[in-house]
Amino acid sequence: CPFCRQREAMAPTTTVTVKLPKGVREQAADRLLGLKKGQHILLEGEVTYLSDLNFVNIEASGLEIR
Repeated sequence: CPFCRQREAMAPTTTVTVKLPKGVREQAADRLLGLKKGQHILLEGEVTYLSDLNFVNIEASGLEIR
């Protein structure tokens, strides 16, 4: 619906950096974690929000796939 599209357009951009034992890998999360549509991810880590850019960055030190 038009209201959903407007709300989605105003949503912040989010990036997640997963700290791996062998370093950081530049790869889409769905491929890296084997995610399927409709799954949820719980993250543990540090979050930074840049309000002037409407940008959220999460440095994940732990995660759980549900």
